[in-house]
Amino acid sequence: MLARVTAQGAEAPTVVELEGTSVPELAAFGDGAALLGRVRVCERHESDEACAAAPFAAGAIELDGQLRVTRAERIEYGEPREPAQLAWNLSCGSSSTSAGCLALALGSALREAPEAGQRILSAPLFGVRGGTRRALVTPLHAPGRPRPRQATTLLRSDAVAQIATTRARGKLALAVLSRGGEAQGLAKSGAPGGAGALSTLHLLGVGAADAAPVLVSSRAAAAGGVSMTTAPDGAIVVAWAARDDGGAARIKLARYLADGKRGPELLVTTRRGDVSSVSVVAVAGGFVVGWVDNRDGQGEVYTAKVTEDLARVSEHQRITTAPGDAGDLAMLSHPSGVVWLAWSDPRESPREGKGDVYVATVRAKDARKVGEEAKVLATAAHSRSPSLAVAGDGAALAWIEEAPIGSDVDGQAAYGAMLATLDARLHVTRDALRLRGAGAGAPVGVLLDPLRGGTSGLLLRSTAGELALDAFTTETAGRVVTSWILSPLGPPTLDLPLAIDDVDLVFAEEGRGATEHRVRHVTLDWGR
Repeated sequence: MLARVTAQGAEAPTVVELEGTSVPELAAFGDGAALLGRVRVCERHESDEACAAAPFAAGAIELDGQLRVTRAERIEYGEPREPAQLAWNLSCGSSSTSAGCLALALGSALREAPEAGQRILSAPLFGVRGGTRRALVTPLHAPGRPRPRQATTLLRSDAVAQIATTRARGKLALAVLSRGGEAQGLAKSGAPGGAGALSTLHLLGVGAADAAPVLVSSRAAAAGGVSMTTAPDGAIVVAWAARDDGGAARIKLARYLADGKRGPELLVTTRRGDVSSVSVVAVAGGFVVGWVDNRDGQGEVYTAKVTEDLARVSEHQRITTAPGDAGDLAMLSHPSGVVWLAWSDPRESPREGKGDVYVATVRAKDARKVGEEAKVLATAAHSRSPSLAVAGDGAALAWIEEAPIGSDVDGQAAYGAMLATLDARLHVTRDALRLRGAGAGAPVGVLLDPLRGGTSGLLLRSTAGELALDAFTTETAGRVVTSWILSPLGPPTLDLPLAIDDVDLVFAEEGRGATEHRVRHVTLDWGR
């Protein structure tokens, strides 16, 4: 990447594709720069698509003061012309119209004299005005595309299991669920230990602007997840799984007032059994909470309705009765008076555990199911991690088609991130779109922005050496535009704690050391 840095700060970077791990050289040249490395060089008359497919070769690119390509040269020698293998030691004259540049290059012997072996050549560059070749460079964050504006560290902590966000009185609040231990600078709870792994749950962004994070629980179960929503009066309701003294996890709700004080609480589940994928949404007259419960021996989806003061309205409503363990429950409060549910369900292959995504709706007034659940798309891959957003009278749904570990997914339409739109009757209204990342690697996570009608969201992309976060937007014609946003620190993984709320992106990453983790906030500019 190349970027100009002025007195006002760094400008939007420009991307030049290099082969493998080759390290480029840069030299001032005229009012711009010259770049030396193994790059793609093409003829001026060739299309951008042809340039993007050109072979890598030792060469140089001239850029003007705005980092626009003015010309490019491949380093060649001999008759017939042979490409150099490597090039280094770039130096340039003071004028782009006179002295040009010079580099050293390594070339193989001419075909007619192979016994000569390799030799070092002197390669003059850009000595002639004009030129017939060019190279393809692209702005990292093109005008009108999503881009990050500001990044801050909110919290340094132990490993983070999940993040949830909501907006209360115009201010972003978030819940951070750890995988164990305490966040740095936060008070120790001193709570006695119990069976099963214990995690901590904190709230940030409640109370005064400079208020410290609030400890919600020191006995949380990371597998249960965390969810939060906002009441009409601005209070925040948090849902999580809390472990009792015997190690069992039970769904719990707590209400926090605008000043950060804790209000009523409710133990939603009292029967023993593992719980996971907790989710809570605000509806007319209170809240609907959903979760996956294995009280009967396998994971089934349940819902319940509570009032704004967290009093019970209905008994637990069992949504599914099917073989295998449901998981990855997502919920969405719809203006039509129903709550959408989406989850991964392996009912057709319970032994292998390969699930398809199912959807259902429940009534906001009592959390009872409306009709039967529906399978969105039957696929051979494991379908997981659904994400929902309101889209007209229905919903937009994104999910991951997971590739087998170690497989090459490039060009494989069966794997990656998918996006579909469903109507109020749970019917897919158009063929599902495959969402492609902004670079190499496979999408391993997807999250729709709840405030953009299912037209925008985030992709988590895993490459050989790192993770990348891409933002995507869908245009009127159905075309999907994807832009790289940032690459979180840490190893490539299938899971990154991540939340989005309009322009607010929150994620957890590893710090400089393997034991240091931090929660980061990025302000996004969606370019619209």
